[in-house]
Amino acid sequence: MSSGAWKVAVGLAAVAGTGMVTYYLYKTGRGRGCCTKPGIPERISELLKADYILLGGDAQEKVERMCANIPGGKKRLQVVTDFDMTLTRYKDENGERYATCHGVLETSDKVPAWYRDKTKMLKDHYFPLEYSATLSHEEKANLMDEWWDKAHENLIRVKLNSKLVPEMVRESHIKFRDGAGELLSYLQRRGIPLCIVSAGLADILSEAITQMFGTMDNISVVSNQMQFDSGTGELNGFSGPVIHSYNKAIAVRAHCRFDAGERNNIVLLGDSLGDPQMVPEAGELPPNFTVLRIGYLNDASNEKLKEKYHKAYDIVILGDRDMSFINGLLQTLAI
Repeated sequence: MSSGAWKVAVGLAAVAGTGMVTYYLYKTGRGRGCCTKPGIPERISELLKADYILLGGDAQEKVERMCANIPGGKKRLQVVTDFDMTLTRYKDENGERYATCHGVLETSDKVPAWYRDKTKMLKDHYFPLEYSATLSHEEKANLMDEWWDKAHENLIRVKLNSKLVPEMVRESHIKFRDGAGELLSYLQRRGIPLCIVSAGLADILSEAITQMFGTMDNISVVSNQMQFDSGTGELNGFSGPVIHSYNKAIAVRAHCRFDAGERNNIVLLGDSLGDPQMVPEAGELPPNFTVLRIGYLNDASNEKLKEKYHKAYDIVILGDRDMSFINGLLQTLAI
């Protein structure tokens, strides 16, 4: 596959911050359309006032700290993002879910019917648990261990050939959010590091980005890497411990350094309640670091999840929307 330029499981030099939100802000609605501080540029102020944006208690303070580095912001900025349902879409216009990295393989006609049936049964059971508003982080982590282990065991039994991967990606129902290409291209042109931390498959997401946007030398990937037999080309295992949506913090810490550095402004993008923990909390990082956690709540109709996301992220984007908010924010910060 055409992913030789990708640096798999190589992280960035720094990440930081917390961003817990008060329930009061959520309950009263003050998280929406709040007046922004004078230290924030007008373009960002207007973005923050959008009716599909929920602001956490520390959001504007963090944005203001990042804006203090303008101009020259591109030298201080880096982006850490999830892949499935963050860079990619959640559902199509008919309400059908777009493919995730694993879904590219699970829905392909190049795998046997028994594999598609088993993976559907697993998804039907575990997916609602992954996004549950009542289970604890630890409970979810244990359930995700079960799901990923079973999914990967089934995939190994298929003996997938590596030569099929590019074609399976081309034929798949995976779709990037509108504006994702603009985001990736802008970060590359400005030399801003992008670390993709994914519970999916490094081979699939790298191939998908390469096919759609070309290779990019500013991207590093921390994800599940498939191993293929050097002779037959058949899948025979995975490298390293499994990475799922609720143990990303462990995976990132194993591959990334979190020390003092010039790139002390971190924008984190995610869509699950596990994603905000991809990076360390404020007490684990140098005091000059700022992390702005931005999360997509794809199912904005779920009020219980809305409350949880509002507490976990600094900024919540309500709905399966495009990336215009994120592009506007980053393009202003990285002048």
